[in-house]
Amino acid sequence: MRVMFAGVLLGRMLGVFDRMQLVAVREVRMMAGRLVIALLGMLGSFTMMLGRFFQMFCRFVVMMMNLVLSVHATLLDRHVPDPGSQVRSVKQRTVSR
Repeated sequence: MRVMFAGVLLGRMLGVFDRMQLVAVREVRMMAGRLVIALLGMLGSFTMMLGRFFQMFCRFVVMMMNLVLSVHATLLDRHVPDPGSQVRSVKQRTVSR
């Protein structure tokens, strides 16, 4: 993730620097504005990448919870008898007496 972020940062910054021309000191404010625009574009791509990472993380958590719950249900089915069978056997014993 850091490598991708650094690549995006360097790509955008080098693109801005490549298009820059030598300017007089009084026009530096305009160039600073262009740098801000480039940095905002970089921030937007970073937030989009972070949002995609969060989506994938949420999907991973859902898959893991599904796995844990299915394994847990399988283990419960093997080790715990059906509670309804115990109730039926008690009713059958009381009726037969």
